[in-house]
Amino acid sequence: MKKQEFLNKLRKKLNVLEDKEIEDIISEYAGYIEEKVNRGLTEEEAVKELGDINEIANDLLQAYKVKPKESNYLNRFINKVSQMFDYFLNELSNKSGKDILKLIVEICLIIFLIMIFRIPFLLVKDLGWNIFEGLASPISNIFYGIWSFIVEASYFVLAIILFIKIIEKRYFQGFSEKIVNEIEDEQPKKKKVKTNKKEETKEEPVMVKEVPQKRTSIIDMITNICILFLKFIVIMCLFGVICYLIGMTFALGIGIYLLIKGVTYFGLLILLIALFQSGILLLELGINFVLNKRMKRGHILAEIITIVILTGVGLSLGTIEIANTEIIYDSSYTETKKVTKEIEVSENLALYGDYDIIIDNTLENKIIIEYIYPDINNIEVSISLNYYDNGYYLDERINNLSWNKEMLNQLIEDLKDKKIYVNNFDIKKNVYMSEETKELLFKNKEINNNDNDTIYEFTQTYNVRNIEESNNDAYLYLTLRQFEAEEVTSVRVSRSLAKNIEIGNNYEFTFRYNYSNTNLKEGSIAEIFEKCNLVSINYTDKIGVEQVQESGMPQF
Repeated sequence: MKKQEFLNKLRKKLNVLEDKEIEDIISEYAGYIEEKVNRGLTEEEAVKELGDINEIANDLLQAYKVKPKESNYLNRFINKVSQMFDYFLNELSNKSGKDILKLIVEICLIIFLIMIFRIPFLLVKDLGWNIFEGLASPISNIFYGIWSFIVEASYFVLAIILFIKIIEKRYFQGFSEKIVNEIEDEQPKKKKVKTNKKEETKEEPVMVKEVPQKRTSIIDMITNICILFLKFIVIMCLFGVICYLIGMTFALGIGIYLLIKGVTYFGLLILLIALFQSGILLLELGINFVLNKRMKRGHILAEIITIVILTGVGLSLGTIEIANTEIIYDSSYTETKKVTKEIEVSENLALYGDYDIIIDNTLENKIIIEYIYPDINNIEVSISLNYYDNGYYLDERINNLSWNKEMLNQLIEDLKDKKIYVNNFDIKKNVYMSEETKELLFKNKEINNNDNDTIYEFTQTYNVRNIEESNNDAYLYLTLRQFEAEEVTSVRVSRSLAKNIEIGNNYEFTFRYNYSNTNLKEGSIAEIFEKCNLVSINYTDKIGVEQVQESGMPQF
């Protein structure tokens, strides 16, 4: 290595020092090399005699009381932890048995308090599920897994810090500071410079400048890591705040649109403005926390006062406006639709549900089921017979239930008059049968009610989040989630029943179980699949509350 290359590398390794200090050192070492060259050595030989450039840089940095970048942080951390435990045990050995017993009791109380401290972290963890559950699988599971890890890790780190801080404050005052002092590296004052082998090693004085440095203890290191975790959590929460603001913007847009149309609910509009302003304040606080910026107290106080005033005014006016709004239940319809279904009579047939029997003795071996319902907005109703208690339960399916412009205009006109009309969508169920069939049905129902081997059938709608292969070729593993439930469970089902299943779709799972031998307590997905017999899986396009099944559904 030649002179200039050596000096350039040395300059880079000393870049943490001030420019003047670096130039002084470079000038000094340039003089050493020049002196050796004048004695007949080449530049390469002169540089080689100086020694390893890394050792030279490390010694110089230590002389200026700056720790070299190449120091082993892992070893330093392990040494600090070891010193901490040694100090702790030494202090503990000097205490009496009574003090040790008291320490154990207080540690138990501290652990109990730390367990209570976990509650807000669990709430934040649940908030993460509410944020990510709307995403498609497996993205939702991945993000929720990352979120859960961050929350759990943050709690773990904070719990350790809290525990150490309390113990240190209570029993070992100044513990961290003493440990730092004990393990502080010795700082060399002089630099030895190698010369020609024939010459004796001489000591060259090096200017030593005190560089004030902030001492960092184990607690400070963990605290910094914890702050990074908290910032990441805040960033994730900010995504939720942004989604909230988008929703509130949409709601404000609807409120302003209704106001333009003449719907004067000023209190609710003011309340929406207050909620929107609250989201803006949370967004500001979160961004400033992440960027380590301070917000003016006056600004924060002014926003909080504004939000409180708007909320109070909005709630007051909104309460009065809602109280003056009349809710009218309308069940009078001039036009109706009708749908019928015919079934054969069997010896063990039974019909369950609310329906009216109309005797028609011309019907010998058949029953006619008729549904009459209001003709509203092209809604279509179909008859559904669900197997239940060795018979059938009369149920219905409602299709084409949607919102349209005509309904919106009518709602706006009603709101102008401070009125809300609620249509009672009643379905009248008539069952036509002969007198003989009626007696048979009543007889079968009585027998079924007294039969301990009664078989119940019910339907649950699940969303398929994932599909995995099983070691057994006859089965598949499905990851299922039910509407308005946080539970996500993997269950094993027959491949023949699940052959047409696709990820992301909703399916109706039909189950049967013996009433006398099966005790369903929780109604969880795992319990249902464990105790009931799955008989069919059918695709459904139902969304939202339409997925909730009432037919033959057991009460958990």
